Amino acid sequence: YEHDFLGEFCCTLGTIVSSKRITRPLVLGSGKPAGKGTILITAQELSDNRVITLSMAGRKLDKKDLFGKSDPFLEFYKQGDDGKWMLVHRTEVIKYTLDPVWKPFTVPLVSLCDGDIDKVIKVLCYDYDNDGGHDFIGEFQTSVLKLCEAQDGRSVEVDCINPKRQ
Repeated sequence: YEHDFLGEFCCTLGTIVSSKRITRPLVLGSGKPAGKGTILITAQELSDNRVITLSMAGRKLDKKDLFGKSDPFLEFYKQGDDGKWMLVHRTEVIKYTLDPVWKPFTVPLVSLCDGDIDKVIKVLCYDYDNDGGHDFIGEFQTSVLKLCEAQDGRSVEVDCINPKRQ
């Protein structure tokens, strides 16, 4: 993948941990400001070592590509104390399908839901585009508690909805 350099910010891990939350302007390699861009860094102590392994699949997703297939991937978000949604995991892209099966992946519960299995998780599904302008397929909200119902051969089904198309 080719990405554009937007700027950088350097500090020690100790600075981040002691501040818990830092917002700083991005600078170019020359030390000059990189436009109006800023970076927000939040630190969270991880004492909870529980993890969840998820096996996700889609069925009959909306077609987003010209030739009738999509290249879907999922993004998992948790809501921060400030109410903003933060990306915590992104799956791999599955090419040319409306019925993707993603590789199982393991996520620390602290990362996914702050260790609170009742906390709402938002999952967004996109059709990957090389230019970075991924097409929105749909979304759903769930919790770790709900996802844990999918055990011992049982699955949990949720509708992945595009609210603009309802």
